[in-house]
Amino acid sequence: MRRVVLAIVALLVVGTVATRALVARAESEHPRLGRVVDVDGLAQHVIERGAGDAIVLVHGAFGSSHDFVATVLDSLAARHRCVVWDRPGHGYSERPEGEAGPGVQADVLLALLDELDVERPLLVGFSYGGAVVLAAALRAPERVRGVVLLNGPSHPWPDPIELHYRLPTVPLLGPLVVETLLMPFGAALSDSSVERAFAPRPVADAFESSPVLLALRPPSYRANAEDIRTLKPFLRAQSEHYDELAVPLTIVVSEGDLVVHPTIHSLPLHRDTPDSTMIRLPDAGHQILYTHTDFVIDTIETALRVP
Repeated sequence: MRRVVLAIVALLVVGTVATRALVARAESEHPRLGRVVDVDGLAQHVIERGAGDAIVLVHGAFGSSHDFVATVLDSLAARHRCVVWDRPGHGYSERPEGEAGPGVQADVLLALLDELDVERPLLVGFSYGGAVVLAAALRAPERVRGVVLLNGPSHPWPDPIELHYRLPTVPLLGPLVVETLLMPFGAALSDSSVERAFAPRPVADAFESSPVLLALRPPSYRANAEDIRTLKPFLRAQSEHYDELAVPLTIVVSEGDLVVHPTIHSLPLHRDTPDSTMIRLPDAGHQILYTHTDFVIDTIETALRVP
């Protein structure tokens, strides 16, 4: 028993040291690139570039503003005013106390638009960010020019929430594991999840710029886990109101997406929204920011031309 206890203690100590080293590495490789804005008492990290028609880019789960910096931002900012936002608890943005699912994040987004004096932007949401921008558009359609959804979730799915997303809620054990062991093990085992996000395509070389390691920091992981746990019930309620969406909606769907399945999300959303356009990408996986960058840019440009 003594040996077992000593082994566990040693593992936790090594995990703590490794976690601190990985946090330092993640923040060195993916530093804050923009400025911090106070939004109702919350420090929110935004990157602002360009001038002209406004575009707000909202990242997905286990991502941050760096995903857009590495892919579409330079091209879009050459012609438009672009705002890239780290969602609360991700990247370098603070998360409010209490539950902060997509609805809360949509409210923070709308308050951020006020703070930055952004008028009627095109909201672009990738993956989880799609649920947030849909919520913002439903809440305040008069303040939104349109929405572009890039493989975004829109409806509840049948599978149970995976165990590792429930881990932070387990008393004592959950917080201990998240603070000491999750980041080193997550970093070592992330390749299979990344490959699944790109399938049926290979992982793009540009994905080396993705902030996956940043998202595994203990506070960010807790935020991601809560995001996933709260998403299904939120979408179940929100999906009852898609016929009320009063802004143009462009739905981009990858037919090979293994993360946000088209038959559960994009296809029913297109059916339920009165003013939506669907664009299908055959032989494409979830991570189209990295595999279909030019296509994403063209799609956003087209959406801006919709009256």
